[in-house]
Amino acid sequence: MSKTLFFVTTNKHKADSYTIRLQEIGWEIKTIPIDIPESRDFDVEAVARKKLLEAALRVKHRPIIVEDRGLRIASLNDFPKSHVKVATEVLGIPKLVEIIDQTNPGVTFDYAIGLMEKDGEVKMFRGFETGRIIKRSPDEVTDLFDVFCSDVLPGKPLSSLSVEEKKIYEAYWTKTDALTCLIAYLKEYE
Repeated sequence: MSKTLFFVTTNKHKADSYTIRLQEIGWEIKTIPIDIPESRDFDVEAVARKKLLEAALRVKHRPIIVEDRGLRIASLNDFPKSHVKVATEVLGIPKLVEIIDQTNPGVTFDYAIGLMEKDGEVKMFRGFETGRIIKRSPDEVTDLFDVFCSDVLPGKPLSSLSVEEKKIYEAYWTKTDALTCLIAYLKEYE
């Protein structure tokens, strides 16, 4: 018998990736497509926590989860942090890439998942991924994954990985992501 986890998100791709990984441990994901306004905090965990508390006011099902992601660019003093969506919408990805100092193109993607259990207890799970941003022609860029190269496979944007390279990347990435931390916790969940 599977257990159910309610994921408050409007992002179908996130929901799909969570569904695949959580099914492996006997959990069913039910997506609740509510757009929760994000706080102005720069820390992804603080944003995820506030988003979780707001979601809990709107959703009576438990346990529920939310996720927030951020991007820290070394040459921009870790900007935009949790405001990556705003930065890419305002500047556009090509412009954001253009202003990155290519002598220090290091970046870190931060992930935070908030879980509210049936009794209302809140648990937070964090993850990260390091890599580099590379310059590409603007007509080749539609997503950050077109310019982000993981430290696992330097010099190759995530969007252009072969099937075999994706397996290598995923084997590494799943050791440092927040979802893996959540999965470890859920394996013991009653």
